[in-house]
Amino acid sequence: MTFYRPFHLLWCVLASSLIASPVNALTHVVSNDSELMGALQTAIDGDTIKLSSGEYGPIVLESKRFNQFLTITSANKNNPAKVSNIEIADSSFIKIDSLEVKGSGSQVVYIRLGSNDIEVINSEIHGQLLDRDQPNVDDFSASFGIRVLDNSARISLINNNIHDVQNATAVFGGSDIVLRGNYCDWVLSDCYKFGGVDTLLFENNFGARNIVPESTSHVDFMQAQGSVKNGVFRGNVAIMGNESFQGLFFGGNDPEDAHTNNLIENNLIYMQNGNGITFNEYSSGNTVRFNTVLHSPKDLVRNVSVGGDVKEFNVIISRLSRSRIEDTNHYIQYEDSTRLLHYDHYYKNLAKDSSLISIEDFRPVENSPAVDQVGAFKRIFELLGKPQSRNTNFLPAINLLIN
Repeated sequence: MTFYRPFHLLWCVLASSLIASPVNALTHVVSNDSELMGALQTAIDGDTIKLSSGEYGPIVLESKRFNQFLTITSANKNNPAKVSNIEIADSSFIKIDSLEVKGSGSQVVYIRLGSNDIEVINSEIHGQLLDRDQPNVDDFSASFGIRVLDNSARISLINNNIHDVQNATAVFGGSDIVLRGNYCDWVLSDCYKFGGVDTLLFENNFGARNIVPESTSHVDFMQAQGSVKNGVFRGNVAIMGNESFQGLFFGGNDPEDAHTNNLIENNLIYMQNGNGITFNEYSSGNTVRFNTVLHSPKDLVRNVSVGGDVKEFNVIISRLSRSRIEDTNHYIQYEDSTRLLHYDHYYKNLAKDSSLISIEDFRPVENSPAVDQVGAFKRIFELLGKPQSRNTNFLPAINLLIN
């Protein structure tokens, strides 16, 4: 049996928080660019640089290799300091915490050249703000909110709000990567992109509700364009707003793009596209379980694709003619409420206006399999803020085909 527990990745995250600051570590409070540059030049292991509220230029850290975290943060987190682009190259043990980063160009926050032990947490990262009433694709000033390249390692992107960029994040080449609790919105294309990544924790991230696509845009909640292996994709929420997208898409056209030994569990996906959780033909060893993958009924009825070498305990929307219980997977339909396996037997509300949908629409129907048998019930109840009730009366888990 394969265990999907990236112990060494999690240990690195925990260990970094347990390292005591050196005795000589200092806290520098700065209020302008020259003071910030001076603090960056003299900082040593464990130092903290606090930026007073106000606006600053770019932060560039190149060949800054520390042994314990240098933390750059806001002095007043209720009124965070505003900086322009951040670039971290060939550096280690740097933490960006509670800043607002407004940038332009290829990337707002750029981590590259084999940097390691980098954290970007609790920050707002964006390009030029779009006109919310009349957003225009020409107004996107930044290609990526956060971009990681060049086999960087032990990179943690946690609790960030990334918006008004063409793509929210991209990690191409790296190991021991953590993305947890990030929000993505107002994008032109993808929220989260990966390629050439070994050992990834992608957990409790949220997709965009507002998408401003070009006519040629290929929009994804999560797209793996190159190989991803030893990953855990858990508790993520992608609920379509004004435009649809592909869910968890593991693509690539070559054998070197194989995605292996990944665990996909407890994700909630609601979209209009037919690709819910899909892998390319070269992938193997992937387990897909306890996911809820639904399709907006506003347009064409589709059979949503959910792949995986082991596929179990998922709720997947389908056409009436193909609705069934197959092994432990429930393929439900919304075309005929008088038939078995209808959406209303599983979830409270069938929202036809996807722009108004909320997590409350996915509340499981009492005594249905969705309460604690199949689908992303753990994540749904967590988001609803209430514990699940134990189900004692549910549809029999038998193979059922409705003609």
